[in-house]
Amino acid sequence: MRGLFVHRSRTIPVQTPPTPTSSVLVVESEGDYMGFVVPALKAIESTHWQPQLGRLAKPRNTGAAGDAICTQLALMGKGTTERMIPVLDLKKLARSIQARAAQAFNNPSA
Repeated sequence: MRGLFVHRSRTIPVQTPPTPTSSVLVVESEGDYMGFVVPALKAIESTHWQPQLGRLAKPRNTGAAGDAICTQLALMGKGTTERMIPVLDLKKLARSIQARAAQAFNNPSA
């Protein structure tokens, strides 16, 4: 963890320290909270459609240690702003980061 974020009397670890213009997305995972700093959060939109990619889907390795956290797509926007974007599993990413942090804490020489 690189920083801490205090929200509603709760201390939440974050990967990078927040800046005055960034936003922090807070995710609950395994009873703990983790914050993901987003440099420029412009909007939160609902999806219109998520195709079932099945076995042909290629996971994107976008996690902190190459974790496959993106195996789904979502259709967002309307008209000229409609687009397909990757869906990130922030809970899975948080669990992976928490597991690596616990491993590093329990085995500091590794």
